Amino acid sequence: MLFVAAAAACAGEQAPKNNVISKEATLAAWTSNGKVVYTEEVDTGPLKHGVFLFSPSSGKSEQIAEVFGAPTFLDADDTDRILLGGIGGAFTVLQQDGAVLYEVTILADVTGGYVGLHLAASGTKLALATQQTQPDLQVHSVVDGSRLVELPDIEGAATIRELEWSAEDTFLFYSLGDSTGATPDAIRRVLSASVSAPALIFQDAAIPRIDRLFLSSDGSTFVFSGADDADEQGVWTLPASGGAAVRIAREDSRRLSVRAASGPSPDGRHFVLHSDTAHGTRLTVEPVEAIE
Repeated sequence: MLFVAAAAACAGEQAPKNNVISKEATLAAWTSNGKVVYTEEVDTGPLKHGVFLFSPSSGKSEQIAEVFGAPTFLDADDTDRILLGGIGGAFTVLQQDGAVLYEVTILADVTGGYVGLHLAASGTKLALATQQTQPDLQVHSVVDGSRLVELPDIEGAATIRELEWSAEDTFLFYSLGDSTGATPDAIRRVLSASVSAPALIFQDAAIPRIDRLFLSSDGSTFVFSGADDADEQGVWTLPASGGAAVRIAREDSRRLSVRAASGPSPDGRHFVLHSDTAHGTRLTVEPVEAIE
């Protein structure tokens, strides 16, 4: 599980090269004031990770906290609370100054594991998709981890790869995968507080796999990643109401694999890309611009 070692363990500032946030981190999220929160291992002890804030305007990072354990989920809400999800269902919610708001050691009713732990825009609840024969979407309290809502067997035995909240907490969006490959992956939407029929937002045979899914803070635009029908990895934008996807990143000779690490920045001009290169992992700030 995760334990916060220092609520404001400021270790000075680091200056990355160009647009590189980190050469180790894989998780990132935008805060409402335009910074990127991320975590990476620090050398002050085994299995200890620092929580950092990166400022694109200055190109510098500052450490705001330190946790024991390796976070596997990271998110931020519209009030700049930071969610760290870890081993065994534990999670911690921090303020941007590193102060701990909530620590929950076990999430209720998630036996068998889960995917897509995300904080609602309001910061009052979080959502996940259980990993079991019949996946459920669940909503939990950030205060004590108790289950507030369960949407049982929402897609039968199909795979829910990732999920995201709408800007006003009303809906849950999720990427749905077909493990047989018979149909392309889809993005669907359901109500977050009651059972409703899933509504199709996007499905395109030209993009048969969708893995990561993020929504802009104003609720207008998705950033998602996956693979196209030529099995080339890429990142796309999509209107939240549906429509045509626009590619904004792709694998190439420099980036051997690419995937979205965040949605659009608060001003809509940038996103965070996680890529693997010949020189290792890179977490970078990239423009939201259409590419060929």
